[in-house]
Amino acid sequence: MNDRKKVYYFKKKEIPYFIAYFLMAFSNVVIANSYLFGENRYDICVFVQYISCILFIVALCTGKYKLRDLIVRGLIGIIVIFITINLRSTEFGVYSLAIIASLNIDSKRIVRFNVISNICFIVSVVLPALIGIIPNDIYIHEGKKAYALGFSYYSNIPYMVLVVTLALFWLANSQKKEKIVLITSIPIQILIYKVSTTRLVLGIYCVFMVAVLLSRLLNTNKKHKVLIFFSAIMFPCAAIITFLISIYYTKNSFFMTLNKLLNNRLEFNARAFRMYNISIGGQKIITSNGGFDADYVNHYFYVDSGYVYTLISYGIIFFIILIFLYSFLFQKAVRDNEFKLAIWCLVICIFSVINNIMLKIPINPLPILALDAFTKWNAGKKTKVRLE
Repeated sequence: MNDRKKVYYFKKKEIPYFIAYFLMAFSNVVIANSYLFGENRYDICVFVQYISCILFIVALCTGKYKLRDLIVRGLIGIIVIFITINLRSTEFGVYSLAIIASLNIDSKRIVRFNVISNICFIVSVVLPALIGIIPNDIYIHEGKKAYALGFSYYSNIPYMVLVVTLALFWLANSQKKEKIVLITSIPIQILIYKVSTTRLVLGIYCVFMVAVLLSRLLNTNKKHKVLIFFSAIMFPCAAIITFLISIYYTKNSFFMTLNKLLNNRLEFNARAFRMYNISIGGQKIITSNGGFDADYVNHYFYVDSGYVYTLISYGIIFFIILIFLYSFLFQKAVRDNEFKLAIWCLVICIFSVINNIMLKIPINPLPILALDAFTKWNAGKKTKVRLE
């Protein structure tokens, strides 16, 4: 059978994709991490994620493809579902499908949709909390009151607003819009810090602002070879350094102090490496929200580092793929003098040391941009070879 004669075409590929993306983001941001859906929110979240997975598969198989390409996409979807079942993590499945199914869809539209959705989600949770419809939990963080504003934890809003700011800055298509984003973000970040007391997120935001100011000094008409080199190795180096410091932090007083400043994140990373073996296919990490024993000691366990969590939970193969995609996008952005995108990559690279943000597609759509950039580069390379 001639493969060229078999072409399948379905219109409106974007419709199932954006519906699936909305459900995925809604399930993660609103259902699972706020009080709007009550005690059964986790069961509802899983149900919505399954619907989202089905719609992503529909989007994945929708479009104009040769039979071979259609089969390949179907097999990819089956593999993702198999790994999801193995890990017992619907999140991994829906996030992976969101990345894969984004091919042939304008990535800028996806980012814009992501920003609008998350702003609406934040407002839909914060307003009911402020007027007393849902709980507004108050935590004591470093001796100060930290308000969750309807979310399940006080740090939810700060890191969401941070990534929304990064995306809005990247989407701004004029210097005037860029200035508006930067100027308005300053009082917003200060207010969020006053409400949530998350100094680490505020610190990452300061890194973002400094990077923006320094980027203004760069000549956009020349290649910056040193920056290109460092952009290619930043993500793997950050991952390796995070692993080593986490494992050996107890042998150095400076890193022990750093562990305290990072709210025991290095200790939790080290505990994760002791509790779980690194495998090819990954394994589910069991976290604990806490509980007091007979001596009134609060026991809780979580892995906040994106590098550590991705390696242990999703396995070596997926970790390498994700690091490669991030590194490719970072280097390409610097090589093409797309400094706004490069700054976004830089911030996520640093933030991933202390936050599991790398594969949080509902919040951080950067892996979608990375896959889009790589496939376009690969297609252009093949076209160039054929022309030669």
